[in-house]
Amino acid sequence: EEGEYDEAKATAIRLKALEQKPKSKKGERNSFGLAVGKGKSSGASKDYFDFATCFEPMCAETAKGEELRDEGFLAADSNGNGLCSLAELETFVLRCLVTKYPNSGKGKDYKTPGQDLFKAFRP
Repeated sequence: EEGEYDEAKATAIRLKALEQKPKSKKGERNSFGLAVGKGKSSGASKDYFDFATCFEPMCAETAKGEELRDEGFLAADSNGNGLCSLAELETFVLRCLVTKYPNSGKGKDYKTPGQDLFKAFRP
């Protein structure tokens, strides 16, 4: 179908954008443990693209995109009242990120990439 979401094409676009971004000094991290650059960034970060990857398929202006939006709304509207509160949307976004980027490791090596992305982009 024309306009269908193409994961490979979207990934190639994201990688090209990352190549054009000024690189941060090795090892620089923000309070969430995510890589950061010095000063203002002129491009989107890998973290942003990882975040956007979870929701990008819902943006397709196709029947599949509409189906994904409907499914997403039903998943976000946990109390079934036909409205999505900020708390319901936050829970939905966090659940999507943790599903796509699950926790891993044990002890000192325990990582929570989905939760880290949520914390990085939640206002």
